[in-house]
Amino acid sequence: MESSRFGQPSYETLAYELVARAGGRVTDPAGEPIDFGAIVRGLGRGEVRRHRILAIANPSLHRDVRAHLAG
Repeated sequence: MESSRFGQPSYETLAYELVARAGGRVTDPAGEPIDFGAIVRGLGRGEVRRHRILAIANPSLHRDVRAHLAG
């Protein structure tokens, strides 16, 4: 793999899990659940890419951030 290619650091998954266990929301920017299994399977196929993920402390703030991102 080229050193100039960056993917989703695997340690980020642990942070997302902690947010979810603390009552936060972890979704993509459209509010859809993240398919972490698909990310792992992609890594197994050599896919290297960043995924857009929102990990927000609580549902109310999650709605506010999504509304802000939508513009």
